Amino acid sequence: MTDKIRKTRKKFTPDQRLEYAKLMVEYKYTNQQVMDLSDAGATAASRWKSQYLAEQRGDVSRANCRLRLDVALAVLLFFWCFFGSCFWFRVVVNGFEPVH
Repeated sequence: MTDKIRKTRKKFTPDQRLEYAKLMVEYKYTNQQVMDLSDAGATAASRWKSQYLAEQRGDVSRANCRLRLDVALAVLLFFWCFFGSCFWFRVVVNGFEPVH
């Protein structure tokens, strides 16, 4: 039996992923160029690009929302400041309905 050495997983911050995605979309870098710059894999680079493009289209589905953690925190802060802690919310078909 041979011992295989596993490659350590590289971690990227949301800001790093956003910058690499911008390079591919706005500055026309290829996936290979971003992979060489970041030492990321092909799957990660293409996922960052597709998530960035989805955000530009306004698609913030669950699958595409991981790229911008700051947006999610801003929305959470907005709801907390706007409604305060005195309301409870339940999801209804048309959105959020405040419940006393």
